[in-house]
Amino acid sequence: MIITNLLILITALFLIIYGNLNLWLGLPILILSVSGLTFQLFEIISINIRLNSIKKKSKVKWVGEFILIEGFNLVTNQNIYLILTRRDDLYFQAEQDEFKISLSDVDGIFITKGQYLLNLADNEIKNFVNREFNNPVFNNIRNLIRNNHNYAKKFVMLISLKLNDEIYHNVRMNQDLIIMVLMHGTNNFRRFIKRPEIRSKVRFYNRRMNYTRSRKELGLKKQG
Repeated sequence: MIITNLLILITALFLIIYGNLNLWLGLPILILSVSGLTFQLFEIISINIRLNSIKKKSKVKWVGEFILIEGFNLVTNQNIYLILTRRDDLYFQAEQDEFKISLSDVDGIFITKGQYLLNLADNEIKNFVNREFNNPVFNNIRNLIRNNHNYAKKFVMLISLKLNDEIYHNVRMNQDLIIMVLMHGTNNFRRFIKRPEIRSKVRFYNRRMNYTRSRKELGLKKQG
């Protein structure tokens, strides 16, 4: 959205200066684009301040904010903080509860954009996340992406844990599979992925996809 508002601002200024756009028509466009940019920049600064505050207070390596889709048998679609501790544990902090997982208990981490996930078969996702068991949870995240176009442009992270006999399974929930959608902070998230203790676990999918198929699945109209 920042890029969109910036392009609108530059285009409106260009058209006003060269006389192709009436000032009284262009002025509201300029005000709206500047207001949008100001709001988005303020939001980014506020998010960074909040995350840095948590990081300093907890004395951890990294903090990110996500939406929980599956995992821990918690209520879905709630905000959750992912924290990388100095002892290389993944600490999940939700409103309901808190969970800590050692990186040694993680089989694999698969990261991709939501729109790319729609074009992957269950077996492909299973292989990417280094997962032996394939309970029917991938359709849930696909349906969420189709129903929420905003998720299509965001990073989705799937974390597969080593099987534990005490873990409870049912049709919808899998406590040994965590699925989250990144809320914001792409650059911050990339720093997390590049950390050596995380990088060895991560498989990242960014291959060019069939855009005709993806638009059809997402129900998007062709632009231009």
